[in-house]
Amino acid sequence: MNNAETEMLLESVVKEEEKKVEEELVKEEVGAVTREEGGDIAFKTLENGKHVCLPVIDEDFSELLFDEEGAAHASFVSRAECGWYNQLRNVGIEAASTLSSCVPDNFVFAIKANEYHWDMFMYGLQNVKSEKCFMDRLIILCLDDSTLSKCTDAGFKHCLSKPAKNLGASDFKTNEFNAIAWYTAKMALVFNSANLSVFTFDADILFFQVPNLAKVIESDPNAELFYQWDEVDYEKLYSSATFDEEREPSIHHSVFNSGQMLWRPSEKVRKGILKAMVRAASKDVSELDQYHLEVSMKEVGANVAGLSYMYAANWVCSTRKQCLVKTNSQNWIDYHATWVVGLENKMEVLKMAQEGWKNVKKENLSDGKRNNDDGIDSIQNARERQARVFATNRRRF
Repeated sequence: MNNAETEMLLESVVKEEEKKVEEELVKEEVGAVTREEGGDIAFKTLENGKHVCLPVIDEDFSELLFDEEGAAHASFVSRAECGWYNQLRNVGIEAASTLSSCVPDNFVFAIKANEYHWDMFMYGLQNVKSEKCFMDRLIILCLDDSTLSKCTDAGFKHCLSKPAKNLGASDFKTNEFNAIAWYTAKMALVFNSANLSVFTFDADILFFQVPNLAKVIESDPNAELFYQWDEVDYEKLYSSATFDEEREPSIHHSVFNSGQMLWRPSEKVRKGILKAMVRAASKDVSELDQYHLEVSMKEVGANVAGLSYMYAANWVCSTRKQCLVKTNSQNWIDYHATWVVGLENKMEVLKMAQEGWKNVKKENLSDGKRNNDDGIDSIQNARERQARVFATNRRRF
């Protein structure tokens, strides 16, 4: 290569570098906003015609954004929704700044609800609504005007109005089910941009106690996302007093359920959510959001882990009629009315769970008093009693 060719090559390299710098400057000029700058989340159109909603959705995922209101996939984001993300982020920051004795710093709880599910949601809070440390960190995304009024009238501190139109009654895979479902991931995406961790949960969950989020993190400090197991063989779990009640590896436990998730702020989680949103629009529409999230989190290499079995679901009760919430739920954190469809059926499941848990709690209080009076090792006896009760009652339920 002669000197002229060398000079031409160097000039080409320099021009290419200058072009890259110019492109980056253009991106900054059209509104690249960072959390550190404290700027707004903004919808912008780049010179190349692509849209961004920075810092939440960057150019790599511009296909998710559209400029006009109208028909679009449930996982897509309009200009108006992008602007609304500022309200969502600010409510998250406000809730996270509230002092709490039972929720770690920079952690919040969040749920989406409409008028159709409001009474079920309230029923699910009955055992924890007196826990101010929990309620002060709870964010409620109200999907219709009536729910916003009910939320405010009920005294909740963090009621957030819907981003656009009312989203009404929608049972499993009907009406606006998909649009409602995707708001869980969208909330997590926005809170990620504010460096907040969020525990999201569905309206068909009955809490027995406030989830200990610090304990969840301790179970796998490297995990960036925790999800509920959809299928856990509680029948097998309580057949032996030696099994680890929270994470026994030898029993059947499978299927990613998005009904309860703890999202940690990380770049992989952000990309995983965005990939899932893109994937949902390009793949089989019959697949649920949780399927796309599971696949996409694996694709980006996010560390994911299952929650404790104490975040219980209704699989065994529904498929085998073995409702162990009636006999072994003394340590359970909550109960998710899965594997049934329709508001009325879900309420029946939650009422069954509440009655069963109260009876178990009452029996254990009585047994605990007797054990203390007799000087018995209450913990070991409680585990052995669980196995005996299970064996006695397995045919009754």
